[in-house]
Amino acid sequence: MTDYKDWYEALLIRLNPPRPPIGPHVEPAVRPLPRFFQLPEFKKGERFVATIPTAVRTWWIIGLMTIAAIWFFGIPLAGWWAWIPWKIEWVQGRNVETGAYFSILRILIALAIFTGLSHLIWRLIFPRIIISADQTGIKIDRFTYSWEDAAGFRMGYAAGGVERDEKQLWYHGLRFANGPYSDDLPYMVSNFYVPVYVVLLNQLLELVHVDGSGASNKNEGIKQEMY
Repeated sequence: MTDYKDWYEALLIRLNPPRPPIGPHVEPAVRPLPRFFQLPEFKKGERFVATIPTAVRTWWIIGLMTIAAIWFFGIPLAGWWAWIPWKIEWVQGRNVETGAYFSILRILIALAIFTGLSHLIWRLIFPRIIISADQTGIKIDRFTYSWEDAAGFRMGYAAGGVERDEKQLWYHGLRFANGPYSDDLPYMVSNFYVPVYVVLLNQLLELVHVDGSGASNKNEGIKQEMY
C-alpha cells in the first residue's frame, strides 16, 4: 500500500503512537436524558415539568465581573479588618503589651460573607429554570404562553435569506415561537447543549399537546425559524 503520509505527519505519529486502554473496561450507561436536563414529571397527553440550566442574557457577564470584584477587592479589605495592631492596655494596675496578630474569626466571617454573596449572584445569573406544559398552556419560568399561538422552541430565525441568532461567548440565545414573530427569551443555553435541548423540549410539547396544533415538528427545533 502506498504511504500517503508526509514527513511531518509520519514524525508526529512516531512521537505519539497508539497506546492501549488505561484502566478497566467501562460500558457507559445509556442516558435517558441529555446532560444536565431534568424531567421530574411527565404524563403523556397531560403534563410535563422539565428544568434546564441557563444564563441570563448579558447579566451573566456583569455578574461574573461582580463576583471577581468582590474577591479582588474583598480579600485585601478582609486582611485589613482582620489585622489587630500592636497596642498597650492597662490591665489590673499595670501596662500590658499586646502583640499584633490576625484574627482568624474575622477572616472566617469575611470569607463567609464573600462566599454567600458570590453564591447569591451565581444563582441569579445562572438560574435553572422550570419549563412546564399542560392542556391549559406552556410556562417558561415566569412567562406563560397559550397553545393557540405557540409553535415550539427555536435557536434563531431567518429573514430575507439571512440567518439570525444570538451568541455570547459560550451561550446561545433561546427563542420561543409564539405568533408571527416569536419571543426572544431572556435566557441563554450552552452552545454545546442547546440543539438537543430544543429538540427534546419540542418533542415533549408534542407529546403533551397530542393533537399537534401547537408544537412544531421535532426536526424543526434545530432549524432557523423562517418568516
